Amino acid sequence: MTTHEPIVAEDDDGTLATQVHLDPYRSPEDLATATMELAIRAGGSVHEIGHSVQGRPIRAVEMRAPESKAPTVLVCANIHGIEFIAAEVALGILEQAAEAVSEVGKLRQKANIWVIPSLNPDAYAATWDAQGQGTLASFRKNANGVDLNRNYPKPAANRPIWMNFGGWRTGSEDPQNAFYRGSAPLSEPETRAIADLHGRIPIHASANLHSTMGTVIPPCVRSRADYKQYADLVNALRRGQPHRRYRRMANRWFDRFTGEQEDFQHHMHGTWAVCIEHYPLWVNPWRFRPWYPIFWRFNPRNPAPWIKNDIPGIAAFFEAALALDPAPRLTTPLKIEGPSALPAEH
Repeated sequence: MTTHEPIVAEDDDGTLATQVHLDPYRSPEDLATATMELAIRAGGSVHEIGHSVQGRPIRAVEMRAPESKAPTVLVCANIHGIEFIAAEVALGILEQAAEAVSEVGKLRQKANIWVIPSLNPDAYAATWDAQGQGTLASFRKNANGVDLNRNYPKPAANRPIWMNFGGWRTGSEDPQNAFYRGSAPLSEPETRAIADLHGRIPIHASANLHSTMGTVIPPCVRSRADYKQYADLVNALRRGQPHRRYRRMANRWFDRFTGEQEDFQHHMHGTWAVCIEHYPLWVNPWRFRPWYPIFWRFNPRNPAPWIKNDIPGIAAFFEAALALDPAPRLTTPLKIEGPSALPAEH
């Protein structure tokens, strides 16, 4: 039996504590077991929509609405392996789906709900095996060393930029970079699984779960109408959060296409999509000191308050999106709307 040294972490108030193992987070085997058990409890069906680089199944739970022609919404979590909190929120949604009076139970009366607890099971397993002790690049990317959230096709070419923040804004061509986009769009089996799912099922809205900023990030859109519509959707999500309300992170002039899932879903498939970053930066900001264990920078030691806070917001986002027509797909290369005299970019 492998033993693990205690890991020094801190409570959310900044006081030191000793964290043994990665409790209360689940091992890959426990995550798979919980997915199956919660799917059965909710009367859902489990599908293997693809396999990871190392052959692990990518499981999705489908929970159907009473109406045969109901629209479909998607919850996709853990595209970055180190973000265990995202998988826990996804499991929380499955748990609520069995409760008719819950926000998710009520949503299920109107929409088919698909939940993917882990899109990047190889990196989830690597993080677990290393007990979260390593580099961000090694736990963020898939087994091919690709950042899956930079591996989707870009809807259009970007305007030139003068600051890329180490690859964060548009991805990187450097395989050593944490934001390496891969050899080609959809080069990875995990992103192809999402593309194939969209090809089979019209998905009206998608909540893609991450950590650790406390923000809601819409896709890069250039029209005033789409930008305003996403502001309304994010406000609906915020109103649904009972305690901590996340901030919208969007700017029509600063945003660029990055190869992210939301851009792909909105522009290519007409899906209202947002990235939700759980566990805000402003909660224990000291956790970003260089010597702090990297796993605990991204994951709260107690995920329960964030599950309780964020699931009502996710349900409210879906409710608001269901009132809309499908998002406008990209039919021609995007053009910049707005004042003709923009600040020069170099």
